[in-house]
Amino acid sequence: MPRDLEAICLKCLEYRPERRYATAAGLADDLRRYLAGEPTIARAASPAKRLLKWTRRRPALAGLLTVSLAASLAIIGLTAVYIARLQSANETAEALRAESPASAAESKTQAKVANELLYASRMKHAFEWLEHGEVEQVADILAPYESGGPLAHLRGFEWYHLKRRLHGERLTLTGHRGEVYAVAFAPDGRLLASGAEDGLIKFWAAGSN
Repeated sequence: MPRDLEAICLKCLEYRPERRYATAAGLADDLRRYLAGEPTIARAASPAKRLLKWTRRRPALAGLLTVSLAASLAIIGLTAVYIARLQSANETAEALRAESPASAAESKTQAKVANELLYASRMKHAFEWLEHGEVEQVADILAPYESGGPLAHLRGFEWYHLKRRLHGERLTLTGHRGEVYAVAFAPDGRLLASGAEDGLIKFWAAGSN
């Protein structure tokens, strides 16, 4: 026997009058509720069971509400995922912005070292080309370091020396006693300093003989 119908029968057999149906009409109403699939007075259904019976009585409306609830949950889930990804992207961007000054300084230092090494390598090759009489190749190597260029600050004595030899000019220094140990051009190329065995340092106008 179904439990709801059993509960109606047992309510009719209760010993205490107040626990039985008050009237025959009350019993008839409860039987009609049982036949309609509704909760009965004799056996009150749990919330879950009431919901199940309601969905059986109104399947179309229950299906619509189920679809709406599922769509709402999906939207909430997707929104949470989007917010989490957006927050992660913002945190990554902030970290990159914090690192950018240090990265820029490091890149600048690396570029400076690379340019200095490249200059030394080019000057070495320029001397080799000059020894073989390849004047055009030497001129191409010296060109990026001309005055006014972004690499002009890298020029040293070797650049000015190659430039003068490239045009067949030689500068002879006289005035020291003993062997000359070192010479160096000023950055603008107009002044030359020399140091020799005699312990003197002399300055020369680069355009003089």
